[in-house]
Amino acid sequence: MVQRIQAIRAQTDVGPVVIVSAVQGLTNLAIQVGRDYASGGVGDVTRLTHPYLQIKERYMVEPYQSQFHQDLTECFHTVERALDQIAANKEFVNVNRARVLAYSGEVLMGIAMSYVLNSAGMTATPVNMAKWPIITDKNFENADFLADESRRQISHLVEPLNAGHIVTMGGFIGKTQDGLETTYERGGSDKTAADLAMILKDQYEVTLDFEKSSIVLSADPGIATIDPKELEAVPHLSYNEAILAGQFGMTILTPSAVRDVYEAGYDIPMAITDFQHPDHVTWIRRIGAREGAPIKIVTGKKRCALLTVGLQARQSLRDYVKKILRFHDVYELATDEINRQARFLFLDGDFVKRHEDELKAYDEAATADYGLAAITLVGDRMAEAPGVVAESFVAIKERYPDLNILDGTIQRPTSLILIIIRDEDAEKAVSAIHARRRLVNQRAQQANSHPLYTGTLGWSVL
Repeated sequence: MVQRIQAIRAQTDVGPVVIVSAVQGLTNLAIQVGRDYASGGVGDVTRLTHPYLQIKERYMVEPYQSQFHQDLTECFHTVERALDQIAANKEFVNVNRARVLAYSGEVLMGIAMSYVLNSAGMTATPVNMAKWPIITDKNFENADFLADESRRQISHLVEPLNAGHIVTMGGFIGKTQDGLETTYERGGSDKTAADLAMILKDQYEVTLDFEKSSIVLSADPGIATIDPKELEAVPHLSYNEAILAGQFGMTILTPSAVRDVYEAGYDIPMAITDFQHPDHVTWIRRIGAREGAPIKIVTGKKRCALLTVGLQARQSLRDYVKKILRFHDVYELATDEINRQARFLFLDGDFVKRHEDELKAYDEAATADYGLAAITLVGDRMAEAPGVVAESFVAIKERYPDLNILDGTIQRPTSLILIIIRDEDAEKAVSAIHARRRLVNQRAQQANSHPLYTGTLGWSVL
């Protein structure tokens, strides 16, 4: 990673700004420690320090080792004070939860990265938490970014950049206007990078480079039923395609990071770079490249839930989910006109379980069905692929004739096909459709001058 940052630094006049995540597995460990304190036990805080001691010994030289040790001690004093409050209150929530995660995770990792880079001969400066440029609302565990308020703090980031420094900063963490720590949801480091890019865009030409273990492929290579020879690199995505693929199971990039930039009206180039092979890149732009296959990605999201309510509750439920609960990963399926019912597919079944009583309060006859998977085909140009819905169904039934397809439809404005099945059948369905993807794309390219209309509006984003 140090060599990669050196290479980027050599290609740019200013920066880069390096956004880091916590050490792998450390966030889950910190959450467990916090829960132990809340339940009356005592967690082993020293376990949280071990990764940093290894980083210090392996990647830092003096005087940076000693300086980092002081920072490590100060951060863990903050963690311990927060844990004392958690034990006294018997709850691992709000600002104390954010402080435990921040000062044992991303904030400390941002400091560590600066010392690692300085030890390697570069000039790096960490962002001080007192001058944190990510300002959010007071939703401590799933905060919303406040762009205008953050712009007022951006000078603390611009000054070291203009002085020729590399700036390091932890992702995932924000602060309220009152100075209280908050956290984004999972994948918050990607979102932090996107939010910073938007406010830096006012002064610089900005490119977002997400360093990942792979670029985007046409399906998840971890699915055992997919022949690796069938996988293809996806060199270009639109914002829309990246958001949809991320929502429905592509784990490489957090969809909220792209959504923030998209909804704010920016067109900031985004690169997903394989850090082991930096010449392997997937580029994401507001408007995707026209070349390439109409069907780019086949993916699936497990552990979804289907909530069915009467039509009279439809609008109220929409408003509650979007405006009060601020949950975005939900889609409305085709209305059941015979039974006068609206059906909402939530891409996080656990979310529905946590809020089931609230959601069902809008209709006493409401039902929730769990253990569902949503299989999707993603591509802005899928209207050019003749019979793509039928081909998908046939592909599944030919390979797995006993697989039960519960629902299926197409939404053309968002270029997304949806097939609902049971969780246990998700990998089978993805592999079957993916195996037929190349044939469907070839037919689409042959018929490109005479595209066929292949479906009707069946569902919409809340």
